[in-house]
Amino acid sequence: MKQLPRILLLLVATIIVIVALLVSALRLVMPHLDSYRSNIMQFVSATSGLPVTAGKLQGKWENFGPTLQIRDLDVAMKDNGRLTISRVNLALDVWQSLLHWRWQFRDLTFWQLHLDSNRPLLANDKEKTALSQPKLMNSFTPVRPLRSARQRHSFFNAIRPAC
Repeated sequence: MKQLPRILLLLVATIIVIVALLVSALRLVMPHLDSYRSNIMQFVSATSGLPVTAGKLQGKWENFGPTLQIRDLDVAMKDNGRLTISRVNLALDVWQSLLHWRWQFRDLTFWQLHLDSNRPLLANDKEKTALSQPKLMNSFTPVRPLRSARQRHSFFNAIRPAC
């Protein structure tokens, strides 16, 4: 029993060192993501079950965490559907993600998003395989209001129009 605090302290110190090494490795790898683009796209395609291609991946580490820019994203969906996005900016908020134990994004912006589909996006009672609205809404952090009192809080505020 006397060694329990010592073992716990050693365990916590080991976890802190491992996390610091992982963050350092991620900071070194982020600028070189484009050289691993084919491997990353193969992994994403295998995981999603849909063919996914991207023209360019650009990553960097900023003050609050990693940011990723994906250019010319193309996803061939089932039933002859297609999703194309000219550019996606994605910025992960590491501290909020750790606090809530799920992915939290500081910025998620789509430029020139085009979706061609023969299926409805939101689920109805008959089909449970489509995207449900509560599941979609839980993927995004609430949008902080601007100074205007007329600013509405909604999912669509997080998706910015093409510039």
